[in-house]
Amino acid sequence: MERAAQIVNDLTIAEAYRMTKAFAIYFELVNLAETNHRKRRRRAAQLGSEFSVQPGTFRGTLERMRDGGIGAGAALEWLRRVQVIPVFTAHPTEVARRTVLFKRRRIAQELEKLDFLPLTDAASVAEAMSERTRLIWAETIANPTTDMPDLAALADLAHARGALLFVDNTFASPYLCNP
Repeated sequence: MERAAQIVNDLTIAEAYRMTKAFAIYFELVNLAETNHRKRRRRAAQLGSEFSVQPGTFRGTLERMRDGGIGAGAALEWLRRVQVIPVFTAHPTEVARRTVLFKRRRIAQELEKLDFLPLTDAASVAEAMSERTRLIWAETIANPTTDMPDLAALADLAHARGALLFVDNTFASPYLCNP
């Protein structure tokens, strides 16, 4: 932790600004990816042979309570103890400006399209790319499909188009795969 603090302390104002901006963009993209992932999970659950309620949803919580033997009376008693205290804050994920909202919506739409893009076929990726594409994000072994993209072909494509290739190796881990 001391090393991280020293790195931050050694930044110039301009470098600190760029780093802060980079992290803000990164977290915004992570939030978009998480939202898209929730939509994908919801669609998958609805398409499943038996529609299972997702944990953490209101309905899922009610079913867990019922399955745990908590009756309506006990649930109402707990609800009487709940205190709702509004907190107003300028949260970094709050997006207010119209141009940012527009860009965020466009990125979200593009992310949804990519759910159906097979990264195993570099030609499909090339066709899906636009002049705005700056990054190709692939997984060594895709979760949950276990598809394995042609990383060399994607790297060639990214370099030819002036984009970056980011390879997520979380699912495979460095133990199984070193791209």
